[in-house]
Amino acid sequence: MKKYGRNWEKVAEAVGTRSLDGVRTRFKLMKDKADNFLYQHFPDIAFPPPPSTWTIDEQNKLVTAFKKHGNNYAKITEAVGSKTVVQVNHYTEALK
Repeated sequence: MKKYGRNWEKVAEAVGTRSLDGVRTRFKLMKDKADNFLYQHFPDIAFPPPPSTWTIDEQNKLVTAFKKHGNNYAKITEAVGSKTVVQVNHYTEALK
């Protein structure tokens, strides 16, 4: 991580035996396990939420489109304009 950050393609090349998706999935799994351990064993520590990569304008567009189109992520994505369907889906699921 120190050398390549989250450039999964470079990490996968460096590992040599894992695909890009395999490396990314493994990292997420290990990160989730570490987070769960911390939450279980140190509940009194306040963990700040990660910074949003969504601008205020994008968030406003998403809310407006969600009210208009419901769970139709293709139409919401079209309304937001700068995010993929997957990003819109993940963001709305995180808000629930």
